[in-house]
Amino acid sequence: MKNDTHVMLDIETLGTKPGAVIFQIGAVAFNPFKIETLDKNNDHPSKFLDVRIDVENSLKHGHKIEYGTLRWWLEDGKGPLFYELLADETRMPVSVALATLSNFYTSNNARHVWAQGASFDMPLVEAYYTEQGEEAPWKFWQTLDSRTMFNVEGKRVKRSGVAHNALDDAIDQARSLQQLFAGRAA
Repeated sequence: MKNDTHVMLDIETLGTKPGAVIFQIGAVAFNPFKIETLDKNNDHPSKFLDVRIDVENSLKHGHKIEYGTLRWWLEDGKGPLFYELLADETRMPVSVALATLSNFYTSNNARHVWAQGASFDMPLVEAYYTEQGEEAPWKFWQTLDSRTMFNVEGKRVKRSGVAHNALDDAIDQARSLQQLFAGRAA
């Protein structure tokens, strides 16, 4: 039987270039070819990953905070979410966060990993693995870009969760991709 499990990955950062602090990794295991509820409150917890990375630990590993991104987080009403994400008691060191992400990807036996764009989430996460002397759990040919799919089809991500919460963004992106594929099959 063909495995159609994929992972949608999203990150929240304090910069826009490799080497920037990542402070949240969200991921959801899903089948892009089948409509699923993807309800983090009711579906099996093994389908969802919400990792909060300790910023101080990340800084000790040489990651940087970009002033413009920090300012962006603090304006336009995003401040309360930013403080909630940073104050979370479950923040973990970089090495533990990456091991958790690797375990999530492999335990879901994922065929591919998606991100919203080819030049942000994946390169930043892969840079973290490289800096830790580790390899990402996926191969380069397993990475896919949902933004390109949406742009080609003239679609947008339908938001239902909290914007700029990495897990909610990953869920919204996965659901939108499922809708896109369902529409193409009809």
